[in-house]
Amino acid sequence: MSDVVECPACGKEVEIEEAKALGQGDDKAPLTCPTCGAGFDREGKLVHDPLVGP
Repeated sequence: MSDVVECPACGKEVEIEEAKALGQGDDKAPLTCPTCGAGFDREGKLVHDPLVGP
């Protein structure tokens, strides 16, 4: 079972491993939501706004 975190922008549950893979290369936001593109950290704090609307 994977760890999940809730995206602070759109509220979708995201698997940590998937969000980490999408967040590679973004030093400020180690996790990226696959649904809306928001960048956030492991504590669920929004680092940058979504790329698309939720």
